[in-house]
Amino acid sequence: MSQQVVYINKERFYCDGGDELGHPRVYYTMVNGEAVCGYCNIKYVLEKDDE
Repeated sequence: MSQQVVYINKERFYCDGGDELGHPRVYYTMVNGEAVCGYCNIKYVLEKDDE
């Protein structure tokens, strides 16, 4: 099974697993533009603005 990757535009966010993988809400701050949820293994990547 491949890892789900979600692109977001905030460095601080929370993950609750969504409807399918629901779990307790966990708050994260990205390190080097990414973070991986410890519950559901979703990888969040910082979407950079085109300047």
